Amino acid sequence: MSRSRWKALGRAKSAPLAVLLLLLLGITAALTWEAWNAERFHRATAEAALRDYAGVASNTYAHVVAENTYATASHILAPVGAGDMAAVLRQASDPALLRRSAQAVHEWARAEPERGHWDPVVEYFFSYRASDSALTIARGATFPSAERRTRLRDSLARDLDTLASHPLRAEQRGAISLFLDRLGDSTDMVYMTMQPAADGTPVMVYGFVTSFDAFRQDFLPAVARGQLLPKTVTRRAPADSLLSLVVRQPGGQVVYRSTPEFDSSYSASVPLWWFFSEGPKVTAAIRAGAADKLVSGGVPRSRLPIITILLLLVGVLTVVALVLTHRAHELARMRADFTSSVSHELRTPLAQILLFAETLTYRRGLSERERENAMRVLLREARRLAHLVDNVLLFSRTEHRAVRISPHPQPIAPLVRDSVESFAPLARAKDVDIELDLDEELVAPVDPTALEQMLINLLENALKYGPDGQTVTVTLALDGADARLAVDDRGPGVRPEDRERIWEPFERVDRGEEFATGSGIGLAVVRRLVSLHAGRCWVGTSPSGGARFVIELPGASLPTAEMRARAAHASL
Repeated sequence: MSRSRWKALGRAKSAPLAVLLLLLLGITAALTWEAWNAERFHRATAEAALRDYAGVASNTYAHVVAENTYATASHILAPVGAGDMAAVLRQASDPALLRRSAQAVHEWARAEPERGHWDPVVEYFFSYRASDSALTIARGATFPSAERRTRLRDSLARDLDTLASHPLRAEQRGAISLFLDRLGDSTDMVYMTMQPAADGTPVMVYGFVTSFDAFRQDFLPAVARGQLLPKTVTRRAPADSLLSLVVRQPGGQVVYRSTPEFDSSYSASVPLWWFFSEGPKVTAAIRAGAADKLVSGGVPRSRLPIITILLLLVGVLTVVALVLTHRAHELARMRADFTSSVSHELRTPLAQILLFAETLTYRRGLSERERENAMRVLLREARRLAHLVDNVLLFSRTEHRAVRISPHPQPIAPLVRDSVESFAPLARAKDVDIELDLDEELVAPVDPTALEQMLINLLENALKYGPDGQTVTVTLALDGADARLAVDDRGPGVRPEDRERIWEPFERVDRGEEFATGSGIGLAVVRRLVSLHAGRCWVGTSPSGGARFVIELPGASLPTAEMRARAAHASL
């Protein structure tokens, strides 16, 4: 069977396994995708829950602050018709009336401190008449300067139409408004309520002023210490261990910051006062490490790196399995090819041996010349058979690292000459002449048996791929510290892209059907024996255009005068 047909058969046999492995890889990829999607959904759900908890905390904080401040302002402004306790409309009331209600709020807050009511220190009270912009001041904790009085009058005159046009102001008498007035390093909180006429136009404005700095330093931290999340969620853990609060002005200035502050993506912001949307905003941030307490199972860590590594590992294993499968089929093909080639190689000398043995046995009238010719053929084919068996045994032993050589310094030329002479009968069968160009004095550490096997393999390769009647040249020379043994033939040569591959076991270069025979292990045996000598081998182009196979063995030298004298004495 040709090599191309073997390859096609190997591909056909490995195709179902390859499809199965790729199917398993696809299933693994699909399961990985589903696992990643489930993990991503779980993580997104947990993160959404944490952001919802942050929203609950910020809304609870803002609600407590707004309800407390609105309730306190409503009680203080109740005598002039603020809040749900609207009094009979008065066209003009003394702002000093508010001082008594402010004192009542103060006493109430002191009597029930556990309720956490806002107890403002009112700096002063005021009334403002829209018809003539008359501003009346009633002293509280302090009395405002002329600059502050003028600034308040201007603010009321400027914003009165806006207050009157607000839907709450048009529909609900006694609604409360708030604005912040910053002057220098201090900021005032101005609470006020408006008394409109029957047509809704503003008539009188009453209010009081308190310090925003005291509000943010005393009241905002007190609210932050309250229960901002349900106890079933926090499991009675302190609020400052789970979340942090930051109150900022619209410009970004920090009004209040809890300790510690957590920089987290699980946060939410709402206005601090629902009745003052242009005022500060409060942001609640959930500590990332608190996820295990607030969410069952916590926020799952991303498993994408592990999933990706596992998928890549499965992919690599699949590729390795495909490569090993292909390699197994290739080895099976090479074994079958090797068996077929060796069988063919064995059949030829065995057929010759049987033929001439039968001739010598059954033909009685053979002449002496015919008998000698038959014996020469028997000897030649027996040597070829023995050489092939030696190659197979050597290859098998080198595969199992069982070959041991004993190199020792000795002249190489006699060993080369003996090997060529033992190969001569095979060369004469194809009318091949072998020329020798040997440095007779060259000495190198070699194993004689291994050297003979290497040289005969190279000569056999030259006969197999060269034409009948060619001349094969064997050269031995010193190259630096190496003994270079070269075999040149006159065949087609070896293409540059095949010059490394031919040294591998079972590899044979396609050169046509006439060169299709051979075991494919001869050159592999040469390379392994050369490596045991710590040398190297390679193939190039001979001067005649054929192939030149070269063996280089290290440790070579020419004999010294002492060695020559010892050799001469030994020959006497």
